[in-house]
Amino acid sequence: MFKKYPGSFQGPAPGETIGVRIPNDRVALAVLAMIARPLAVTSANIGGGEPARDADAVERQFGDRVDLLLDAGPLGGGPVSTVLDVSSRPFRILRDGAVARADLASVLGELLQG
Repeated sequence: MFKKYPGSFQGPAPGETIGVRIPNDRVALAVLAMIARPLAVTSANIGGGEPARDADAVERQFGDRVDLLLDAGPLGGGPVSTVLDVSSRPFRILRDGAVARADLASVLGELLQG
């Protein structure tokens, strides 16, 4: 999570911070490469809900709130993303996931809380 400019990205991130990620998915990376710019989007699940790993799950969670759904097949069952809040110091891990706390601590040192 990063602090953002006030008033920016109100749709996907109405608060004071915004999450940034680089997906580990060939289709998502290909779309980003084709448009040559980042996308401001929400997660593919409702906050706190189960990860939506296929088009049916996205449709069940979001219904008609989705204008376009690109179905490239189910996603792998890997671990969820690690969420790191760098909007203030010390940095905090908000959700444990694919990147281990020990790996972050080895890079960030005292910048990482606890």
